[in-house]
Amino acid sequence: MYKAKNHPTPHERKLIEETYGDNWSHGDYFLVGVKLEQTKHGRPRAIDFCPVPTKKAPDTYVALMLRFDQTLSVLRTLFPEEDAPSVKKFDEYFGRLAELARTALGQDQPHLGVLGLQTFQDEVVMREGGRIKNNYAVKLGLLAAVFGALATVVFLLSKTSYLNLKDAITYPNLFLMLLGCFLGTWLSFSIRKPVLTFPELAVPEEDQLHPAVRLLFVAGLTVVVFLLLATDVVKVTIGSFDTGALLGSSGGMKAILIGCFCGIGEKALPRVLSKRSDQFVVAIGGHSEKDEGGGDSAKDEGGDSAKEKGASPPGKTGAASSARSEAAVHHGADHREKTEAISTASHAPNAHHHADSHKKS
Repeated sequence: MYKAKNHPTPHERKLIEETYGDNWSHGDYFLVGVKLEQTKHGRPRAIDFCPVPTKKAPDTYVALMLRFDQTLSVLRTLFPEEDAPSVKKFDEYFGRLAELARTALGQDQPHLGVLGLQTFQDEVVMREGGRIKNNYAVKLGLLAAVFGALATVVFLLSKTSYLNLKDAITYPNLFLMLLGCFLGTWLSFSIRKPVLTFPELAVPEEDQLHPAVRLLFVAGLTVVVFLLLATDVVKVTIGSFDTGALLGSSGGMKAILIGCFCGIGEKALPRVLSKRSDQFVVAIGGHSEKDEGGGDSAKDEGGDSAKEKGASPPGKTGAASSARSEAAVHHGADHREKTEAISTASHAPNAHHHADSHKKS
């Protein structure tokens, strides 16, 4: 849009003012401006960061620009344009953020921008975090209550003779375990997220699952855990607590407790079950053809290497053998000479002792 190295020319300045009015600042590396475009409610919702073409911005400036852009994206998600009551709040936050961006990047004050942006995000979290967390917890709790009520109804029907459901539902404690997992999943959110961070205001859960989808996903994992315990593939004993009685008539409370643990540990549960499934697949797979081929190839390589080592010419082999034989003979001779010398030295004091004895007698 402009070609000036540090500051725009009068003609370029005129073009900038036509686009941004008075809402712009020009620094050494960026031009920061707020467009005068009319949105649905007649208010701007974008901040433009235009780099100076002939200068490379330092990493500090680039990182700060990206943080400003991320902050604006979170605000847009929190306060959508279609929601009229939230537009006023967005205008308040947007005006402060735009002014801070113009000061930090448009007036070359990156250190002030870093501190100001952190303070801005902390204030938004303090003002909006509780409301967003409570809304998500209420939504998750209502869905958990609905799903839990359905599981309870099925369990109660399994205890009656209505439509022969008592005989059709073989494992009624499974539904009590599902009831517990719905409760545990609701508790898990508040346990894992005591305080939301600024990016989490827009997306409370990093996996971005809808609350209903999350509950169904944890329920599926809980069914797998029930099958592992019911078939004695896994057995857990903690003090007097034993999962062996899960299928019995007295295992109802245990089923609810195990389901709660599955819900509370929803983040670790997929990793644990994946590890178990990997062990099972390896166990039923045995030795693969690749492993067998690898063993044969190792043998072939060993045989080939042995052949290569033994493939030296006969003349060289005979010479090497004779050299080793001569070395062994010399070594034996040296050993005998050392032994005789030690024996002679050991007998010498005895000979002097006998001679002294004859002189005295």
